[in-house]
Amino acid sequence: RLQDLNGRRFLHQGPGSITGVWSEAFLGEHSIVPSRIDFVSASDSLAERVLEGGAAAGSISLFHMNQLAERVRSRLVVLEQSPPLLGRTYLLNPRLQAQQGTIRDALYAFARSVEGQAYFRQSKQLGYRDVPPEELAAMEPYAEVLRAMMSAWRRSMQQPPGLPGVKGNAHALE
Repeated sequence: RLQDLNGRRFLHQGPGSITGVWSEAFLGEHSIVPSRIDFVSASDSLAERVLEGGAAAGSISLFHMNQLAERVRSRLVVLEQSPPLLGRTYLLNPRLQAQQGTIRDALYAFARSVEGQAYFRQSKQLGYRDVPPEELAAMEPYAEVLRAMMSAWRRSMQQPPGLPGVKGNAHALE
């Protein structure tokens, strides 16, 4: 039960991961307050930690769930699944607009290649496609969280040098 997660340790793949953003919002919507949220970047490590009792639950993407060894995946219980969300989305920096066709052609050439087809089969993905504007708009709440995180990080990097515990620049701690 979801309520059993209240006051227990929870894992996800990082504060900027779409699964992390979604799962934290989901927990909040259900008034579930974990005792602690830890980040584990590797999905197999995350799953193993949950199975070993190192956390009550965790969240990983369907893509990463499908990548887990069957002996691991078969022992996991899915408590909740998000609505379908974009994954592996490639966005082009506006400064590279002139190269958009070349980059797009290269991605689609990979998708048609033997290696690309093997990759999509192995990862259980359908392939590449153009994303309509309304689907990108649905991702805006997640993008807003990431913008806020990046802004806070940038501000923290602009602290004046010479603060206690800081040698040289603001991110090289002693």
